[in-house]
Amino acid sequence: MTPPGTMPIPEGSVIITPGAMFDEVRRTTDAVRDLSNKLDPHLATSIDHEVRIRAIERRMWVAVGGSSAVAAGLATALSHIGQVAR
Repeated sequence: MTPPGTMPIPEGSVIITPGAMFDEVRRTTDAVRDLSNKLDPHLATSIDHEVRIRAIERRMWVAVGGSSAVAAGLATALSHIGQVAR
């Protein structure tokens, strides 16, 4: 018989006490902290890698812009040479 004001516990139910829940939360917190400590050095390496990639991309776009300017200058010069030769 269940006490007045409480719900009956269905057969086959799992009862989790506050103490058991607290212990599980602590274990989960410790596991997350351990994973975080293991990942921190790798994240720093990844961030450094991203910085290097961005620097290479920046240099590439400067080179592309410079080569476009040179190509435009050569095209103009060659068209002038072609007009002079006529």
